[in-house]
Amino acid sequence: MLNYTDITQNTHETSVTKFQSRFSVNVLCGLLGNRLIEPFVFDNLTGNTYEVFLRNEFPGLLEDISLMIRSQMYFQLDETPPRFTRHMREYLNKSFPNCWLGRGGPVAWPPRSPDLTPLNCYLWGHMKTVYETKVNSRAALCHCIFAAAEHICTHPDNTVSAT
Repeated sequence: MLNYTDITQNTHETSVTKFQSRFSVNVLCGLLGNRLIEPFVFDNLTGNTYEVFLRNEFPGLLEDISLMIRSQMYFQLDETPPRFTRHMREYLNKSFPNCWLGRGGPVAWPPRSPDLTPLNCYLWGHMKTVYETKVNSRAALCHCIFAAAEHICTHPDNTVSAT
């Protein structure tokens, strides 16, 4: 028998809204081994801003990762168009020779294959918890994204190895 509190706690309830259509964010986040590379929010994602990020910000996100692990890592991209401009592919080929996956990359990766990547199976599955709370601003959405990342980092029993 269900009581009223059981009904209000329905985790499978859905409601159709256009609540977050007024703003959006572009976020880079990743896994390296069993470590989360913290989220980075882009104000305006273009090929140029992405390259500036890779040159200036990305090395700082990897400071705590040993050089041996960094030398063996692969850089996987999603299908976001700004990441595949000609100058971006040239930069990736120079910076991650034969070690980046994505459209036009040197390593073949079947498109839309979430069963093959921990980023889609694990990381973004957990990051989707940001939609559990309705937000009224871009700043609130960013706060939820960072809180979800912190939750993943502080619960190591939920982490997976991406190696």
